Amino acid sequence: MSVLYPAGEQEAIRQITATLPGINATMAGVRLAPVGELYDRLNQSEQTGLQLFSLLAAVCLLISLFGIYTVATASAQRRRKEIAIRKVAGAKAGDIVRMFFREYARLTIIAGAVALPPVYLAMSRWLQGYAYRTDIPWWLPAGVIAVVAVIVLFTVLRQVLKAASSNPAEVVKSE
Repeated sequence: MSVLYPAGEQEAIRQITATLPGINATMAGVRLAPVGELYDRLNQSEQTGLQLFSLLAAVCLLISLFGIYTVATASAQRRRKEIAIRKVAGAKAGDIVRMFFREYARLTIIAGAVALPPVYLAMSRWLQGYAYRTDIPWWLPAGVIAVVAVIVLFTVLRQVLKAASSNPAEVVKSE
């Protein structure tokens, strides 16, 4: 028995292809392929699906970020008077930013708590279809929620800072 190295794989395929017709005449047209090539063909649909899923996820993320930005803008505009009164009462811009961040972080965590269990179940069922199954680690859903919360907070930050740094006298005078 000889050891086969990746560099000698093509030579081994040529030798096997030349030997097969001598063993059985019906095997003259057999085309042998390296194992890596077979795996690549098997995973082609998975790779295509992953690319499509990644594109759709990016589009969904952008649409949701635009929505969150719009909601943050409307909320900051609607609460301008409240922000101005808080500033007159002694609140600093950082206090107002924390107030908004707490609100949006709470909403993000609630949304994650509602959305992640069905996603976890769907992914677990999908992974059961493979011979070599991997488990979804416990930290992955928590990491997803954390990353989404950070993205949401950065999306909201500009509008909140603009509202928190406005002059309270201007806001009260204009309303």
